Amino acid sequence: MTQNLILDFNHIYDRHDPLTWPFTYLDLSRLPETNMYCSDQAKKAITRLLSIFPIQGIHFLDNGNYHYLTYFFVMKIQKPFNLIVFDHHTDMQDALFEDMLSCGNWIKEVLKAQPHLHQLILIGPEKKAFDAMDLHHKCISITYEDLLAKDLEMLNSIDSLPSYISIDKDVLSDHYALTNWNQGKMSLPTLEKLLAIAFVDHPIIGLDICGEADLSMPLPLLEEAHTINEKTDASLLQFIKTWMQLKKIERIP
Repeated sequence: MTQNLILDFNHIYDRHDPLTWPFTYLDLSRLPETNMYCSDQAKKAITRLLSIFPIQGIHFLDNGNYHYLTYFFVMKIQKPFNLIVFDHHTDMQDALFEDMLSCGNWIKEVLKAQPHLHQLILIGPEKKAFDAMDLHHKCISITYEDLLAKDLEMLNSIDSLPSYISIDKDVLSDHYALTNWNQGKMSLPTLEKLLAIAFVDHPIIGLDICGEADLSMPLPLLEEAHTINEKTDASLLQFIKTWMQLKKIERIP
């Protein structure tokens, strides 16, 4: 069973016309203690809410402050899998408080808590971001510099297992997305080319996308952000739909 979800904390999708493929809309705007950091109470509420939905499908997760929602999807997986993340940041910071889930440490929390995670493939951060940390032995890093040099040798180290894909649009240049975080310089065609490689080589369990605009942006910038982001969302959605219809969606026992 496949079900596509929109998790909306800020009503950012109210005017998102391109998302016309069947989606279940979840209004989470009244759920407290969720912006950037997810409290224990919010964690329990989100776990309950998502328990009735399958992991399979395409899921939109609002802006990058809520990228930690990927944690809740991948924690459902009960067999060996890979997690492929496109992001300008590593999202592996130390928690401010023990076991506090946040947009800045959710990958680290997945590495700690999900025993079925086989490999984490993190694509997009700059080399200096990886140099500043001790990489977990399960992590395969593909830096922005690697992409510039077209050095994709590390892709050969990825085992062919069912995979979950998570995309933060802050990995893209501001020509293709305007987000509420500092951004990378990847082009949308490059992202889609890398996604195609992932779709060819791995059965896909599910996929999510975050990196929408911040509604607190000045109005002219917000209008520009909506225009750019809607175009990119529509392009990504069509690209992913085409591949998902061609490839078998992996079933979760």
